[in-house]
Amino acid sequence: MHQHRRRGLRGEASIRIVFAVALVAGLLGAFSLTRPTAAATVTLTRSVAASSDDARYTEIPSFTSTETTVVVGTGNGTRINVSGYRFTNISIPRGATITSVEFSMVKSGTQAGRMAVTYAFQATGNAATFSSSSTPAQRTMTAARSFQDNNVSRTNGQRYVLGNPTELAASLQQVVNRADWNSGNSVVLLAWGNASPAWARQTFRTFNSGSANAPSLKITYTTAASTPTATNTTVPPTATRTPVPPTATNTAVAPTATRTPTATSTPTGQPTTYAANVPWATQPSWTQPAGAPTPVAGQPCPVWVHDRYAAQGPDGRWYPTWHPNTDPQYGCVFGHEHGDDPTNAPALRGRKPLFGYASLMAGMNEAHTGFKVFRWDNIQSVNAPSHNGASYLAVLHQGTSGAGRFTIVHHDIEVHYYRPADGREVHVHMLAPFGTLKAGCGANDPNMELVLQQQNVP
Repeated sequence: MHQHRRRGLRGEASIRIVFAVALVAGLLGAFSLTRPTAAATVTLTRSVAASSDDARYTEIPSFTSTETTVVVGTGNGTRINVSGYRFTNISIPRGATITSVEFSMVKSGTQAGRMAVTYAFQATGNAATFSSSSTPAQRTMTAARSFQDNNVSRTNGQRYVLGNPTELAASLQQVVNRADWNSGNSVVLLAWGNASPAWARQTFRTFNSGSANAPSLKITYTTAASTPTATNTTVPPTATRTPVPPTATNTAVAPTATRTPTATSTPTGQPTTYAANVPWATQPSWTQPAGAPTPVAGQPCPVWVHDRYAAQGPDGRWYPTWHPNTDPQYGCVFGHEHGDDPTNAPALRGRKPLFGYASLMAGMNEAHTGFKVFRWDNIQSVNAPSHNGASYLAVLHQGTSGAGRFTIVHHDIEVHYYRPADGREVHVHMLAPFGTLKAGCGANDPNMELVLQQQNVP
């Protein structure tokens, strides 16, 4: 009898074990486990693969995508010089972290000299190829940019990394973070040369000189690791809903937790170049960006120093504005001037001049160096005494170093007027006709326009 009881106990234990195993198996069957993913570092290389993806907006001005060599850097002192490079099939997934972007080009001819350029990706999730109606100069840069202003000797036939890989990574990160970004899309890298300092540029080979010479991108990015998670796929058949004890009262339904988007900071960077008056996405950096050249007193100012002179327009965007000939903080020089100092001018009523605001609205491209300020305070007039005590300030685009001064009819004008006697004030931005070309000799010659066209004067 005693032995029989022990066998009974063993039988009950076996039943309990079988039941426990079945229960565990049922619970495991109710959940699916995702496989953890390890963090990965990926490097991909892409080169320009088509002639239309390697283009330039020249100082003439004109558009070209057929050059075998391209000058990268500033313009001729009056007009900008902008080149662009499109790279396709950029297979970077959403959420990836860009750690490095190396942009490289093959040098054409051994050359030593200054090269001043701003590099950044186009601020779009999928960049289109270039054309005469969609030039590199018409593309908007990301807020994050890479600034280069140096004097380096480069050897013919060698490939050089241009720009700062970390700063370009920040620029590309802003593209990948966009809502319209998808893995496999195309990106455009812009090399923006301001109008001045003149000829701070070097020559490189393009796709049209052979695919081995094509501009190239080497991108390194990381993807985050994932942890395994359990997903309840089915409800075990043995599970039953337990009634709420009668003493428990649900007084309120807990609010559903919602994920608050993580705020992203917009990297501070230079505005889009002042030469073309393209609207700036964010305010410029008021301090020296990482990796940017340090100003030297008596020497030409780096681009970032000039770009600090910006004013916000009524559209919320930032525009170039007046600056002195010499930067008061660093003592470096700009190589051009803008007339009278408008600081605290009564006519402005707290505003600042906006160089190129009206011309930008009309899709024009007025060179920055041509803007001049004229200021009159406390006007005293015998012929118009009603205006005594008033203040007047005008900004005109009147650069005379380029052929466009003679062939372009309309130019940017900004007018501000204030009369404290009765509080009247006027603030106007407009394009005004400056007249057509009248040469001193043969001013009325109808063939003059034909001569200009034959000489390729823009």
